[in-house]
Amino acid sequence: MKSSINWKQSIALTIPEIKEGVAEEIAVMLNEELEKDLPLVGLNEAATFLCLAENIFGY
Repeated sequence: MKSSINWKQSIALTIPEIKEGVAEEIAVMLNEELEKDLPLVGLNEAATFLCLAENIFGY
């Protein structure tokens, strides 16, 4: 289903060299309302996901 997801606008970054997703993760940590809807994973799981993402996206 094309266009079936309503994406929120990206966060404006002051440091364009930062990896995609890092600013969004920090925003979730700092906003209690977002954190309720998007619970963060533990450090070990995050490291595993990061390695997987780097292999998939090549960065």
